[in-house]
Amino acid sequence: MPLTDTAIRVAKPLEKPQKLFDGNGLFLFITPTGTKSWRVKYRFQGREKLLTLGTYPQLSLKEARTACVAAKKQISDGLDPSREKKRSSQIANNTFEKIAREWHTNQLDGWTANQRCYGAHRQKYISLFGRQANIGHYRLRAS
Repeated sequence: MPLTDTAIRVAKPLEKPQKLFDGNGLFLFITPTGTKSWRVKYRFQGREKLLTLGTYPQLSLKEARTACVAAKKQISDGLDPSREKKRSSQIANNTFEKIAREWHTNQLDGWTANQRCYGAHRQKYISLFGRQANIGHYRLRAS
């Protein structure tokens, strides 16, 4: 029998973790501390896997069901939802500022003292691009 919002709200933590199943592999995992998180159990390439979608009440029952359907769609398309979630997280963390600072640190050893002084350029381009994950196509020109 599918879960209801009322059943989720009144569910109390027990001494051991518990699972309240909704169907289609979706369940609410309740820890002894009271944390309620949505998880999807699925099989990919013959292996059983587990994907955490989010916590309740930040992610409602309806949103969890929608996310579960989206994960199942990824599986049918031949994609592993866990791997896709990690990949999208990594892409979001690759901002222009982070990549530029990492590149600069890697280049320092081969530069002269004059080349190491990058403060003015750093401020110019980081303020131009900010912390954007996708900067698109900008034309850079020498000042």
